[in-house]
Order: sequence, then structure tokens, then C-alpha cells
Amino acid sequence: MDVKKILFLTRNFPPMMTEGSARAWQLAAHFESEGWLPFVVGPAEVTGIEMPASLAGADFPVYYAGKPVEAGELDPGALSRVLHGRPVNRLTALKESVGGLFSADSSGKSWEKHAAELAREVLAANPDIEVLYAQGPPSSPHQLGMELANEHGLLMVLDYIEPYEFDAQYQRQEKIEDRTMLSGHVVIMPSRAMKVYMLKKHFGALSHDDISIIRNGYDPGELSALAPYVGGDAVMRWVLLLERMTRKELAGLFSAYSDLIAEHAELRGALSLSIVGSQRDDAEEQLVKAGLHDLLDDRWYHSREDELDACMQSDVCVIGVGSSAANAMFVPERFFDILGMRKPVFGVLADGVARALVEEGGGDVVTPGERSDMTAALSGLVQRWQNGTLGSMSDELALQYQVPDALRQLRRDIVSRLLLG
Repeated sequence: MDVKKILFLTRNFPPMMTEGSARAWQLAAHFESEGWLPFVVGPAEVTGIEMPASLAGADFPVYYAGKPVEAGELDPGALSRVLHGRPVNRLTALKESVGGLFSADSSGKSWEKHAAELAREVLAANPDIEVLYAQGPPSSPHQLGMELANEHGLLMVLDYIEPYEFDAQYQRQEKIEDRTMLSGHVVIMPSRAMKVYMLKKHFGALSHDDISIIRNGYDPGELSALAPYVGGDAVMRWVLLLERMTRKELAGLFSAYSDLIAEHAELRGALSLSIVGSQRDDAEEQLVKAGLHDLLDDRWYHSREDELDACMQSDVCVIGVGSSAANAMFVPERFFDILGMRKPVFGVLADGVARALVEEGGGDVVTPGERSDMTAALSGLVQRWQNGTLGSMSDELALQYQVPDALRQLRRDIVSRLLLG
């Protein structure tokens, strides 16, 4: 039986920890497990760091496009920002986090040039590649994918992990979106809310069947391989997953912790805060200002696997996402791993997809900026931890977000299109 081949174009792939990296990795690994051979043209290489165990064990080739980054030249904070796709300068990074998309299409042209060379070499050496997958935003993989698909007559999967709507270069991006969305290729998105949004935006030009929902999720096998939760000591361990929050929103969250400590001084040595996600150093700055630096577990997490370990060893996971309208359809990929772990979740979330998921799963939720509500919720969680009644996110919701189920559907859709083509 001939092995089917698929070419991936993405600016998000391990060891990068940008949003979309876990999704692209899970897609490639799933196709490999089903007998396909993926070829990945990914982001720039980060050298001098240990390769994630999952990627080191993969049997498919990954080609890194762009100028390599030497990790040994960076301090832990700068390396974290690089791996999360943010500027090395932390002030610029905080400014860019407010709007939504991490960096829109920064360096898109330089990436596209190198990626195009690599992709054409792969296609020339493997003329039997039948499918091309391109993930965006940023738009450069979509643009390159359209070009290569037309040149080689390939079926393409266009994966939209977010809308382009809030890109600083939106007017140019809008034309690209129109061209790709209406191209007749397979279009996939991670949520029903995003699909409905796009159908309304392109009303009359797209039908319901033109977009497939391939949810983000977690791999049960991957989570079961982690060291099991230990707990049971006198310290309540919190992991804070913080994304796209403004300076004011971060300050409000840590002010609520400060209020909690002020009301319950005995908690000062009984709480430990670990921070994962792209805003680790931004959050630490606000935590210090709130007089809580002694509560911080000062480790840096430079791989998805390290973040997963930290989440597994926590008593409660806090999910904080900025309240900008750009983030209404944004759910951090790490949330789904936390859901798969059945961890108790406290969401600091405005209305949107992430808040709806936490509420559906039975988690606690407050709106960013509601300081007294946050303090009360934190106090309630501490009491439940002390009483052994923290609970967990619902099994019913977690079972809906197992990655293999969603990816099997995508594979069936691709195979049926190949047979028809």
C-alpha cells in the first residue's frame, strides 16, 4: 500500500510554544500514526535547547525556515518570549499582547521566502505529495500554500486558528482572507463560534458545509504519561495560565491575591504560584508590585512538556485571558490539557468562548477587573482546598475534547476529497 504524503506549512510548531504549535504538532503526529508521511516546514529553529521528547521521537522530517535563534545567548525571560513568538524586549511584548494576535505578520516575507525554497525542494523530491496543510494567522503560510497548491495541483487544508480581523494590517489581510476562504479548498477552524462568525462575515459567499470544525484538544495518552499528581502537603499550589492580559488586568489579578493575604495572613507561607503561558515575566512584574514575590515559584518553562508537568502538579489552575474584543474567540491551547487533567479551574475571563467552556465544565469564573469578586472567589477556593472539596472540571466536557476523535474526522474528509478529485 502506497504511503500518502502531506506537506505542512506553519509558523507554529515545537519547540515553539506559540498558539497553534500544539495543534499543528497533534495533526502531524496523528497523520503519521495513521500511516501517512508528514513533511513539516515550520518556524525558525531555536538552537541550544533540549528537543521536546515528543518531537525527538517523531519519524517525520521537520524543516525550520528563517534565521536560527541561539538560546544560549538569551536569559530565561528572553528565551521564554522567543519561544512564545513575542519580541525579546519585554515592554514591546506587553504592548503587543493587548490586541490579540501575538505579532500579526511580523517577518512574514522573510519566513515565506525561506519556507518557499524549502517547500519546493520537498515537493521536487516527493512528487507524490497529495495534500498541503497551511495554518494561519499569520497569513504567510496561507499565501504560500495557495501559491504552491495552484502550481502543483494539490488539495489544500486551510487552517484558521483565529480570524484576521484584529490584525494591524487588516486591510491587506482581508483580501487574503477573501481569496483563501473562497478558494474551494478544505477550510477548518477550532470552534463553532468562529465558524458562525466567518459565515456571517462572508454571508452569501460561503455555505455551512464550506467550513469544518476541528476542535483543539488534549491527547489522553500524552497526559497519562506525565508523573501523577502528588499534592497532600501544607502548600496549595496554583498554576496561572495568563495570555493577552493588559498591565491593568494583571495588576488587578494580583491585587486580589494581595487582598486575600491581607485578610488571611496565615496563607502567606501556604500558597505557591507558578506562571505558564506567554506573559510569565509581565505577570512577575505585577506580582512583585503587589508584594507577593515570596509566593512565586520562580521556575521558567521552556517547553510544552514542562508546562504540562507544572499543571499536573497543581491544586488549582487559573485561566486568565485579556478582555479585548479580539480575544472573544480565543482559548489558550494549554486550557484543553488542563481540562483533560480534570483540574479545578478558576477563570478570569470576559464573555467569549473560553468563559463559556469554563462555565460549562463547572469551573469558577469572574470578569477581569472585578477585584472584590476575584478576592472572594480565591478565598472560596482556598477554603474548599482546606476542606478537600475542590472538585474538578466535568468528565462529560473533557471527553468532548480528546484530540484523536477530531483528527479522525479531518482525515476522513481529506481522503474523501482525494477520491472525488
